[in-house]
Amino acid sequence: MVKKSLTVNFTDDTEKMDFNIPDKCPHCGGTMNPSVYMVRSIHKLRDINAYVGVFCRCTYDNCSKYYSLGFNTVYEPKKI
Repeated sequence: MVKKSLTVNFTDDTEKMDFNIPDKCPHCGGTMNPSVYMVRSIHKLRDINAYVGVFCRCTYDNCSKYYSLGFNTVYEPKKI
């Protein structure tokens, strides 16, 4: 797994969140650090259980295929 801090585009706002992205390509099976192209949700930022889609690409030159991942998130207000 690769921990990445990604900016999620919700329907009402954006928020930087940490995700554990698998480091194994689902197409070629190679271990790599995937490129992330898009992070979106059809939910609002403060929805209790929002689903987030992450669009990735394998970084191996002989593969370079795209794939998507899905994550359930839980909104946690920032502490001041």
